[in-house]
Amino acid sequence: QQSGGLSRHLKINNHLIDNDYDLSIYVDGNIKIRGDLDSFLAQALPLNKQFAVLLHPFHTSLLEEVELCVTTGKDHENVLWEQYHYYVDNERFCDPFPHINARMLIRRTNDGDIRQLMEIWFAQLMQWSRRDQVGFNYSLSKCPNLAPHYIPYWIFRSYFKKLDHS
Repeated sequence: QQSGGLSRHLKINNHLIDNDYDLSIYVDGNIKIRGDLDSFLAQALPLNKQFAVLLHPFHTSLLEEVELCVTTGKDHENVLWEQYHYYVDNERFCDPFPHINARMLIRRTNDGDIRQLMEIWFAQLMQWSRRDQVGFNYSLSKCPNLAPHYIPYWIFRSYFKKLDHS
């Protein structure tokens, strides 16, 4: 339905460009680093986890995410509601995971399960809303071997600062 753009393509399918590395860190362009990254990584990605994502500081459900996107005009209302109803009504998706803030992703780049998750997630982005957070948990539900580490927002705020989009 819509294009995710090159930046989202590479954000999600990072293995296409950084497969020579063991670890990949994606951070939105409006984020300023203000702390020691080694110290941050020691807290953000446990050795036994394939990836870590930023826990959303406010949203706890897909419904909350969709409602906010609709009320703030983040995408077309009909696309957001179609996606929501497809997941909930057609796929019987019960949204069992915490919600993420997709401004930061840390991945063990060459992990096959991670690649599968990213391919599913990008397919959702291409089919539905341009708001990548809306399709993340549904995509994660299709990868039962994965359990992300959720980075608490306060830890993120200790090492990074969100800048205005100006």
